[in-house]
Amino acid sequence: MSLLKALKNPKTIFQVMLNQMKFARVFGLGIATSVALLLSSCSESISPEEKKVDAIEEANFTNGNGVNLQPSYTNSGNVNAGWNFMKNYPKIKAVRIEINPEAGGGEATQVANAARLIKEAHTNGYQVIATYHPNKLGDESTNADIQNAGRFWKNYYDNLSSNGTAPFIINLINEWGPHAITAQNFATQVNAALANVYAAPVNARDGGTGRYNKQVIIDAPGYGQETYTLKQAVPLINATYRGKLILSAHIYPSCYVFNRPDGSKGPMYANDLAIMGQAGLPCMLGEFGSYAKDGGGANWSTLVDYAKNKSWPVFAWAWCGDGTGKLTEGRGLNGKGMNMVDVKYEPNTNWSYGNFKIFGDNSAYTAAPYMATMINKL
Repeated sequence: MSLLKALKNPKTIFQVMLNQMKFARVFGLGIATSVALLLSSCSESISPEEKKVDAIEEANFTNGNGVNLQPSYTNSGNVNAGWNFMKNYPKIKAVRIEINPEAGGGEATQVANAARLIKEAHTNGYQVIATYHPNKLGDESTNADIQNAGRFWKNYYDNLSSNGTAPFIINLINEWGPHAITAQNFATQVNAALANVYAAPVNARDGGTGRYNKQVIIDAPGYGQETYTLKQAVPLINATYRGKLILSAHIYPSCYVFNRPDGSKGPMYANDLAIMGQAGLPCMLGEFGSYAKDGGGANWSTLVDYAKNKSWPVFAWAWCGDGTGKLTEGRGLNGKGMNMVDVKYEPNTNWSYGNFKIFGDNSAYTAAPYMATMINKL
């Protein structure tokens, strides 16, 4: 629900003002405030006669949709993100930046370059989410990966936030956990990792507690698709952390769900998102895109519309850095992958992840045809 719509209801006017003062007091007036306002409760029902969320609950949301950036695979993450060009698209309010410390240049280099990008995003007025992105995802991921993520945030959050001058919200780890993981095993690993996240030292200006004390985004297992497993895991997560979690699904045509309450399997559909909402925690789509190398039966556009109708923030994949346009994957979307900006295409080579312009190259970005598809869904 937009703020303008909310103000049509006198009860809602007071609630909006109360919420804004509440979050400003808790988080200050920086990025954390905007993200906290952006993400609020999303308890849902999957009944066909689903009751509409009342106006006061809807008023807790703001329309802070955004885009993903995956810079780690270009020039060791030392890239020009194209912030000035991004400003041509005012629907983009936030960015989700993926950091892979296992990529080129090594951990220290990747952290330094990510810190600069986070600071730049903050300076340019964007809300910021950052996620740990190891080499192994989904069905290939290991327990070591998620525990490495927890230690990564403990060791580097303060550096990445430029000592509190560019605060951001942590997305614990990108697409961790196989489709078949149990809720108990998922929760056990999340609990252990969160213990490190919430021990991360922070500058006093970033919350004032001395330790990270803000929300943490948790992706559903199975590449962001097993929403029922995520819902089942929520009550098993330590109560100290549980109320600070934001639940996230990732949406593509290839989305396929293996764990549902009725035992059925199949392409993701709206009820799978509603199930995530039943956990009673803030919800979002951390990624959505229109292409899958091998196709798929999920209606990605309808799923994004569902999330937007619930006022969940949605993040398009990807501003730049996508790798699905490689020659070995059939040159999806005319060899450009799911990149909203035009990327370098080298004929007769195994084109790598969508190449950002490297840092220092200030030549203008241009829009790829895919740009309009994604912007229209924000």
